[in-house]
Amino acid sequence: MSSSLSVFQCESCRSILGDSSSYVCFNEDLRSVTLSMPTGTQPQFIEVQALKKKHQSEIVDFHKKVFQTVTCKHCSQPVGMVFHDLPAHLSPMNHQITFLVDQISSYEVGSPSNQPNSIFTEIEKLQKEVTKLQRVMLNISDRIVTIEKCFAPDEDQ
Repeated sequence: MSSSLSVFQCESCRSILGDSSSYVCFNEDLRSVTLSMPTGTQPQFIEVQALKKKHQSEIVDFHKKVFQTVTCKHCSQPVGMVFHDLPAHLSPMNHQITFLVDQISSYEVGSPSNQPNSIFTEIEKLQKEVTKLQRVMLNISDRIVTIEKCFAPDEDQ
């Protein structure tokens, strides 16, 4: 991971779930990022469900492995899992918080997209795109009117 800090958010409600200061590993097969579990305290922004289940997966290393579901405390959406019995080569993921990439989003602290003025920049970009779409729609509308005139019954007859 880079030296800058990344913040991970719930994809559903955008609540902050954690940051890269506790980064453990990335797993390409599972498409996940694992952060270390806080020691001695209950995680602040996530809920680790008490019920342990067996993971059903086409990925051999994760199939039938014991895990607990991790949900966002704010919206209760599942965002990842805590594994308990992964093979030795995946042991850094055991007993840690593994977020599924499809369930989270992230941003780098201090990156341009995170600056206050960037919201206005994004709004300007969106406004330009909307204006382009309006022009296209007007052009299509004009064309449809022209085509409809060709097929309209002659009012002079």
